[in-house]
Amino acid sequence: MAELECYPPEKHEVISSQIPAARTRLFIGSDNMGQWSKQQIWDATLKDVQIVMSTHAVLADALSHGFIEMSKLTLLIFDEGKLFP
Repeated sequence: MAELECYPPEKHEVISSQIPAARTRLFIGSDNMGQWSKQQIWDATLKDVQIVMSTHAVLADALSHGFIEMSKLTLLIFDEGKLFP
């Protein structure tokens, strides 16, 4: 989760401000996602969300545990920019 703690919230703020009609969600380490072991938690958290921002590890974990399905995703963008100065 250390990598997720470093995800820059500025990226989420920019996307949210540029696409105000879309509901966005940023997953960060303080969300305690390691405790999200039930489908109902994922469903409630992602309800009406059009844009999700997270690290690749969060997506991989959610897919491997079956909490989300690739068929439900429309677009994936992998930002490989530096996380650390």
